[in-house]
Amino acid sequence: MRLLTVLIFITLELFIPNTVVAAEIPLWDRLETVVVNSRDYENPFKDVELDAEFTSPSGKKVNFFGFYDGDGRGGQEGSVWKLRFMPNELGKWSYACRFSDGAPGTQGTFTCTRRGAKPGPLRTQGPWLRFADGTAYYPRSYYLSEVFSGQSPHWEQKIDLIFGDMYKYNMCCTTFWQGKLLTKNVWNNLPYNEFHPVLDGDYMRLDLASWKHVDEVLERLASRGTIWYNFDGFIPNVGSGMNGEQREDFEAQKVYIRNVVARLAPNWNVTWNIVFEWWEFLSVDQIQQLARKSHREKTLGVANS
Repeated sequence: MRLLTVLIFITLELFIPNTVVAAEIPLWDRLETVVVNSRDYENPFKDVELDAEFTSPSGKKVNFFGFYDGDGRGGQEGSVWKLRFMPNELGKWSYACRFSDGAPGTQGTFTCTRRGAKPGPLRTQGPWLRFADGTAYYPRSYYLSEVFSGQSPHWEQKIDLIFGDMYKYNMCCTTFWQGKLLTKNVWNNLPYNEFHPVLDGDYMRLDLASWKHVDEVLERLASRGTIWYNFDGFIPNVGSGMNGEQREDFEAQKVYIRNVVARLAPNWNVTWNIVFEWWEFLSVDQIQQLARKSHREKTLGVANS
């Protein structure tokens, strides 16, 4: 009888999602939970999707999605998916997530609190900008192009100097795709750290070591109350190693954008610039497609020349 009980317990454990209880998440801050999926995929960035439904304290349902993160520490191989979320309502939240191929997901609860609240993402109010909490935002922007592609400790020192107590800029405008280009042409001021958002020019495979560094940079900027604006956008036409056909492959772009939005949208200090010098290679209809794939909570921008 004891053996039978143990076997039944083990069988149930395999098919019932784990429940995660997070203590407290400040308003407009970021929840992050790990979901393990040990199934084998040829390309885990596109072969399976992690979909989640969050329920707010008032009962509102919010659908979002997770992303593949390799070993969870910047390594390309592993069984770690992550789910991030930025709560916009005080009180107790619940969520449940599942994989599109039926692999077990997880469920959990957390309490959104006023203590430690962030200002929230930017909003437009006529010609003005405000944070979600209503605070007026007057941008003092600095173009620190190599904050992602510069080696440590140089990028940290630049952030601390420019966005710290000395100069107090509060918007960091950067390049995102052009580290290789800057280095190749000896236009870089900082030694290059091999940062590049995707592997071998493939939109459907993110370079996870580079994206771990994105998290590090955004957290450091957030600690200084600084907004990030990606100057060369989601879909670049310079410095990316991608030809025109790749840039116009919207099905591949959707895979890339889904993974990027899942990673970045829950950061209060991120704004979207969806494309760089778009008129050279994308139509207005394509721009609108990209905008629809971006997150509803974010202020969108388009760079043009």
